[in-house]
Parts: sequence; C-alpha cells; structure tokens
Amino acid sequence: MTKFIVLAALGSMMALPATVSAQEAPQVTVQTNELDLTSEAGQRTLDRRISAATRAVCKVSGRDLNAIRARAECRETALASASAEKERAIAMAKLSAERLAQSRVENTGA
Repeated sequence: MTKFIVLAALGSMMALPATVSAQEAPQVTVQTNELDLTSEAGQRTLDRRISAATRAVCKVSGRDLNAIRARAECRETALASASAEKERAIAMAKLSAERLAQSRVENTGA
C-alpha cells in the first residue's frame, strides 16, 4: 500500500495572500511506501524527508528579519501539519506488522 504525507505551509508566508485556503497553500508529498516505519532507521529516513520537504515548501525570498521569521513560522506550521500524519503512518505500519505476525502464528497452528 502506498502511503503519503502532505505538508501544507499555512504559516505567515509573505508570498501568499491572506485569503489563501489550505487547498491553495504550497504542498509537498513525501512518499513512505518503501520505508519500514516499524524500524528506527525507517523513521529517521522519514524525518529527513519531512525536513527536506519542509525546506522546499517554505522557500521565502529575502534575508531580512521578516523573511527569516516568515520562513521559521512556515516550517513550524509545516512540521506540525506533518506530525500527525507521520504518527498515523507509523502506527499503521506497526499495526500491519502485528497483524501479519498474528496471521503467521494462526496459520502455523501455534
């Protein structure tokens, strides 16, 4: 099963008008289907992908204080948006692994 996490940057990005909806906000899809999210290594890889996606979606031009602040707020919002999706993906991976193990036990008659 293919799983995706979508980051939406709804923070105070200066490039976006104040009336931007969640559907219009910049988004990046992070693919997780080939990761073993039951392992620490898989979860670390997912964290790196989320971090890279956050940087990609929160590109704010400028180096002044307002741009730095907008970029930081955008990243904070994007990470918060991804956090629930990440936890849900990990929980589903663990549940699937438990069900598979239980099925194997039942099929071996143990």
